[in-house]
Amino acid sequence: MRHDMMLLSALAAALLSATAAKATVGYQFNGIGQYELGMSGAVVAAPGDAMTVITNPAGMAWIQAQGDAAAEIFNPTRSASFGQGTIGSHTNIYGIPALGWMVPVQHRRVFLGGGFFGTAGLGVNYLQQPYFVPSPADPSQLIPANLKAYSSISMMIMALGVAWKPSSTWSIGVALNFANENVAFQETTAGTMPNGFPFSAGMNFSNPANAYGIGATMGVLYKINTLVTLGATYRSPIFFTPLTWQETAESVPNPVTGEISAAGSAGQYSMRLNFPQQIALGIALHPTQKLLVSIEGQWINWRSTLNTVSIYGPWDQGGSIALGTHWQNSWVGSVGVQYVTTRWLTLRTGYSYGSSPITKGNLYSNLLAPAVVTNQVTVGATENLATHWQITEAYMHAFKNTMRSNISGTNIPINASLAENAFGLQVNYLFYPGR
Repeated sequence: MRHDMMLLSALAAALLSATAAKATVGYQFNGIGQYELGMSGAVVAAPGDAMTVITNPAGMAWIQAQGDAAAEIFNPTRSASFGQGTIGSHTNIYGIPALGWMVPVQHRRVFLGGGFFGTAGLGVNYLQQPYFVPSPADPSQLIPANLKAYSSISMMIMALGVAWKPSSTWSIGVALNFANENVAFQETTAGTMPNGFPFSAGMNFSNPANAYGIGATMGVLYKINTLVTLGATYRSPIFFTPLTWQETAESVPNPVTGEISAAGSAGQYSMRLNFPQQIALGIALHPTQKLLVSIEGQWINWRSTLNTVSIYGPWDQGGSIALGTHWQNSWVGSVGVQYVTTRWLTLRTGYSYGSSPITKGNLYSNLLAPAVVTNQVTVGATENLATHWQITEAYMHAFKNTMRSNISGTNIPINASLAENAFGLQVNYLFYPGR
């Protein structure tokens, strides 16, 4: 197993996002804003606020005209073992913003909406001392070094959408998603040889690089009757411009033998990280006027974007090296329940299960991207404070999951763990209450 798998894990860790400030499936956030968090992301058939422009734009036809602002604290706890003891990440708190709005036009048959959403914001910051590596002078001898593994990503989407409601039973909607991603990552080892000469190896792209992308979301809602509503969305891939770095010499050493499997000189390096397409189907049930039960299933096409990633640059053996994370597609199942207790208080709870895109067979190449959580529970509430104002809050806990394996071809044990918590507040302003 080559060290390039470890290096790509740093890249994949930078991608954990994201997704959103909820439990992540891969790096896809499970909903935007506090209404969606409280429903555990089961909202494609049950829109509740202006954030629906990014999850199902057809939902704009079924909510009150409003403006929403949310702020959330996301707390992932990560650890990993590279075969020399478990280490934890030193950065565990992230802030996620979301702003959304919706207004009706043309006799309440056409609806416009948009927003600016933080859809990713995560990374890792590992430092292991000592980390033993083969000596450059004598690969049969292990010498102490420092392992520095760092990654960071922030991803923002500005969505502009329109919905059309031709009758009282159904609506369709579309939104354009303009995205920005900011990525940095590093995995290097450095130390001193027995003769006193310093050495270092690995990749260092710790200076943040920006990329810009565009995609679209299309959705439909159909109200069968007062008890049952169906919803469906398709999100296209977000195609990004290349991320570029101007860097010094880079290398890809084998962690067992110390052999340099790839080396690059000073110059420009680049890669492209697109966001995958996905499909969601949902059903919302209203057994009573006060009770809502929403069920949703989702498919995320990770394999199309994170099966392999190519890094282009002045490599000695050619213009690029291909690194494989071998992510699998994810399936997500969510259920959310809402109950209106009084005129001023609404309560919510939810549960989600999402399959991890990482398998034991490719764990080594994703040690810095512990996308292994599968189960989350959420609670939330909305209070009507005045004629126009509401406050919504939610809390999420994704249960700790640990994946264990061995470095390929060896008996060296490795593992990756992830648990997540999130809490947020949202202010909702209703433009025309009761309408």
